[in-house]
Amino acid sequence: MIGKLSEKLAPEVYAFMLQHSFAVTVPKGTVLMKHGVPPEHVIVLKAGKVRISVPNSCCAVALDAKECERVFGLYAALSGEKPEFDIICANDCDVTLMRKDIFETFVQRNPRMEFTVATMLGSESTTAHQILTMARRHSSPESREAAALSR
Repeated sequence: MIGKLSEKLAPEVYAFMLQHSFAVTVPKGTVLMKHGVPPEHVIVLKAGKVRISVPNSCCAVALDAKECERVFGLYAALSGEKPEFDIICANDCDVTLMRKDIFETFVQRNPRMEFTVATMLGSESTTAHQILTMARRHSSPESREAAALSR
């Protein structure tokens, strides 16, 4: 989480996050987040590519951390809601993880995090909205009918 966010955080906030998160390289095929399963961590994709998909949909989106670090599980950690999509590593990925309970407590105790969290939530929400919209479009009866007619 840490990378570019460090520029926006107070030094003591940055130090806390470094102490309570850990970086790991996960292999291709690792499931970072599963539809309907509450995530145990807030996940920051630092390097690598992931495939994001909605179950029972032909739609998937590939995201590359080259463009920017991606944060996943933030909304689920703060709201308690379960994710609506799967995130699977398309290649080996470098991620930073922070347990969701530590992250939640940290945010509650550090009002300085409000702006940073709002920014991260906006990014995660936009990505999720785009994926879900695409999946719904592709799985709608009209799109299935159009696909059948084009065969």
